[in-house]
Amino acid sequence: PVRVNKQVISPSIQSTVLAFTFLYAVIVIISVLVMMGLGVGFLESIGTVISSIGNMGPGLGTCGPAFSWSELPDAAKWLLSFLMLLGIIAFHFRFLEKELRRFFFKFRASKAH
Repeated sequence: PVRVNKQVISPSIQSTVLAFTFLYAVIVIISVLVMMGLGVGFLESIGTVISSIGNMGPGLGTCGPAFSWSELPDAAKWLLSFLMLLGIIAFHFRFLEKELRRFFFKFRASKAH
């Protein structure tokens, strides 16, 4: 069994994490291929896609910290903007999901009394 801090992780949580990781990787691979199809170089495609979906740091190559994304085609900028939103939604949903469940559980428990 998989353990974290000496606690066994349930198979449902394991499969959810695996599915999230797989979906994340597939989105990154497809996005890199689309960026390359738009004429962006391999290094720049990887750097901009990962920095966009992860909402962190600059890209690589000519889209790195000393440069800008102004040379990218408009379609690439739209794709990267979508990936930024997707990254924010996925990241915050995982945190909000737990809080919403806790809130609704407390709400239902207080209604029962």
